Amino acid sequence: MRTLFILLGALFLMSSLWLTRYVRRRGLLSKRKTIFINIIVLIMCVCFSLLPWENILLNFDTPEDAFLYAKQGEILMQAEGEQTVAMLYEEYKGPSGILFLEKTEGEYKICSEYAPRRFLSLQSDSVSIYFYYIRETSDYYVHIIGATEDDLVVTDSTGSSFEVPCGDFQGHPFVNYISSVDYTEGYALYINGVKVN
Repeated sequence: MRTLFILLGALFLMSSLWLTRYVRRRGLLSKRKTIFINIIVLIMCVCFSLLPWENILLNFDTPEDAFLYAKQGEILMQAEGEQTVAMLYEEYKGPSGILFLEKTEGEYKICSEYAPRRFLSLQSDSVSIYFYYIRETSDYYVHIIGATEDDLVVTDSTGSSFEVPCGDFQGHPFVNYISSVDYTEGYALYINGVKVN
């Protein structure tokens, strides 16, 4: 879907550049006004191609509806924060990913690609742990992914505890898990009782 927006933005840019050049040749606009209009159009095209402008027009009743609009694949799991929802998914014949949604008054909107910020990456044996902060919210998420044969028991310094089940990826044991966490200064994560540094 994002590719379509970029192509539409490029088409709009090219047509507006042609139109301003045509108007300029007719003598209807000065060179300075033509340059100003072209700069404004370029900024608009960049904004439309990078930001999820569909949020202006579309609200989704459920996270699943938003996922069906934005991505293709299978939802593996979802975690809810106070203001956002994180959906862990696997694309058909492709890699897995995370879609972040904003909750607004019982409806859901797609977060911009720049809203989630991965601020910490940790390694524990063959498992990678990523922490995400969603800008302009108070929501934090932990994503645990890697090859392991055992289920993981994950606890943290705030008293949260969650089981990370071992699944299967192309015939190999694998974990892929996401959860909302109460991240504060001094936060610590423990996998099977061992603190992750």
